[in-house]
Amino acid sequence: PIAYRSIMIHFGISMKQLDEEIEVWINKYEQFLKRIPNAWESIVNIEIIPFTANYPMNHLRYHWFKEFKPKSEESFWRFEGDPTNWEELTNDNFMPKD
Repeated sequence: PIAYRSIMIHFGISMKQLDEEIEVWINKYEQFLKRIPNAWESIVNIEIIPFTANYPMNHLRYHWFKEFKPKSEESFWRFEGDPTNWEELTNDNFMPKD
């Protein structure tokens, strides 16, 4: 048998009317992620046409990763990503990062 160092879970979903509820969905996803045993990283890509047209690869990118404190078993989740606030996403003056 083949032994892997870690397990990768990949899934995709299609949702209607995620637009204005994106912040709620991101928060629920983060809570779900924190309950997965031995999880240490997650990347989420979201496409909301036409609002994500100015973002790299036409989608929003969210990245969570677990960081460990040196010389300790304690850890915490760090989040990086595009805006989760609907007002920022639909603001014509907002410029996404490269």
